[in-house]
Amino acid sequence: MKTKSRRLLSTLLAVMTMFGLLAAMPLTVSADDGPMEVTVNPVGANYVLNQTAVPLKATFYYSGGTEQPYANYPIKVQWYWSLTDTNTGRDNGQGEYVRDNWLTMPFEYQTTLTPTTDTGGVRYYYAVMEYMVYPHILTHVAEPELRYAVTEPARIEVIAPNATISPEFVTFEKGGSDDIALTVDTAGHLAQSIKNGDYTLQAGTDFVINNITSMTLKASYLNTLDEGTHTLTFNFSGGTSPTLIIAVTAANVAPAITGPTTMTLTQGYAATSTGAYIISGAPVPAVAKISGDAAFTWNNGTSKLDIAAGLPVGTYPVVLQAKSTAGTAALIFTLTVTPSSAASFPFTDVLPSHWSYADVRVAWEQGLINGKSDTLFAPEDNLTYAEAVKLAACMHQLYSLGEVTLTNGSPNWYDSYVAYAKDKWIIGRDYDWNAPATRAEYMDMFSKAMPLDEINTIADGAIPDVPMTHPQAYAIYKMYRAGIVQGVDGAHNCNPNANIKRSEVATILTRMMNEGVRIRFNM
Repeated sequence: MKTKSRRLLSTLLAVMTMFGLLAAMPLTVSADDGPMEVTVNPVGANYVLNQTAVPLKATFYYSGGTEQPYANYPIKVQWYWSLTDTNTGRDNGQGEYVRDNWLTMPFEYQTTLTPTTDTGGVRYYYAVMEYMVYPHILTHVAEPELRYAVTEPARIEVIAPNATISPEFVTFEKGGSDDIALTVDTAGHLAQSIKNGDYTLQAGTDFVINNITSMTLKASYLNTLDEGTHTLTFNFSGGTSPTLIIAVTAANVAPAITGPTTMTLTQGYAATSTGAYIISGAPVPAVAKISGDAAFTWNNGTSKLDIAAGLPVGTYPVVLQAKSTAGTAALIFTLTVTPSSAASFPFTDVLPSHWSYADVRVAWEQGLINGKSDTLFAPEDNLTYAEAVKLAACMHQLYSLGEVTLTNGSPNWYDSYVAYAKDKWIIGRDYDWNAPATRAEYMDMFSKAMPLDEINTIADGAIPDVPMTHPQAYAIYKMYRAGIVQGVDGAHNCNPNANIKRSEVATILTRMMNEGVRIRFNM
């Protein structure tokens, strides 16, 4: 009976087609599914960038039923994709038209599509078959209807590495004219934009793309940025957006430090501070005390030197340094601590206003020096070898015992000091004791009077007029390296054969006995 009905239907369709009856019937789209079925849905997969994909497959099947195909309308099969998990869009189709013998049952059709993998991200692919049916009942002929059979969406993810920008951090000085070159690895993604906050950088004006792997940020754009940190975001079609951090700094200005350079306090003073120093430069320099007695402390909060109580009579140089990437500046501050009363100091030719007063007084109070007479020190006289050996012997004893007990000898007043110096290996021979001592010979004696730690880096041969072949080279370099002396001029010449004044020796003694006032420098 079923076969007979189909033959009757075929005959009826042929007659109606011949007379153009069906062509005149209006077409309507049915909201109902069927009778075409999806028997094989495409299957999703993951791929890496540019990997060859396995074709997606979909199969449509119709076994016959009360609804019959409309033979004059072709079957249309197309593939679509969506960025979301849906199969309703119809705006990017690609596919084929199919005509088949609908009268041969059952009807089955398979279609394939190879998804693209040249761009990272996720797409959902689905196949759509469009066809016309002719619903019928044996006793009634209805209008043809347009139908669709749609597969489930197949998720295809193409995994690409994230794009990168190198370097990831740069600095730019305001007012600079140098562009910043960047290396770009797109990792297969498409470049979309560069953003600084809400602002989108303009190609050709703010940046230039040199080729697929490099680009340049223009100095003209960078100079529009405020001082501080800025983050540029590089947006691509896939992956995580890389960023570039730009630190925009003020134009460099060399550091400078100005303020008090001297101060005089009386022995027994209370803790105090200097006046404030003015520090300038860009970037803001860091300030530190790089040499001087531990009683001095730099105070960043007040920009002053704090001075602890308790320093004995003497002179105390302190070096302050202001340092930044733009350079270095230094300032020398000198504190002079004077005795609480000048009445007991015997030398009338060394007044408190004399530059060597504090050093002469300290050396006299420690028993290291005597005057030419009870009231005269003779600061401008040259030091003799006899006076030099006495000073060396007294320093050795003061360092070793904490006090000086040596007294003048006889028949020559210096005999006791010479004997002590020979016994302690300070000297190994006799000199013309009443002759002026040379600078080289007094340094030879002083260098053996007590241990001296090196605080300066002075290379062998660095002192211009003291080659390492000089007889007293070892002693002279030892004094330089310990910060006791630094030479007679800016080139640090020693002038080893010249004489030295008694007032100058007082300063040397202060440095010998007080490590906090030794000179720091390198050659």
